[in-house]
Amino acid sequence: MLHKRPRKSSFLSAFPINRKLHPKPEEITFDPSSRTEYLTGFHKRKLARKKHAVDVALAREKEERKRERRRMREARKAEVEALNLGFEVGLTTEVVGEGRREEEYTG
Repeated sequence: MLHKRPRKSSFLSAFPINRKLHPKPEEITFDPSSRTEYLTGFHKRKLARKKHAVDVALAREKEERKRERRRMREARKAEVEALNLGFEVGLTTEVVGEGRREEEYTG
């Protein structure tokens, strides 16, 4: 079984730690209405925290949906521009036979 080592006494341990001494109040008074509000308000504050968390989550989700729509819009725009560039260069699409399409370079 291990035994604790005896503490070595030092020169500094004999003197109290220097702290700012604050004057102690002569009397402490509580406002009864504030005290009851504090003591009974735990449930209200908890509900407020939950509501705030839900609001933040909804805002984050809404922002994510906006970003996703923006990405999709940009992707569609790039796709349309790529198709437009293809037609400008001289690619034509013709329907051949049973609904097959062939692309042919005419430029």
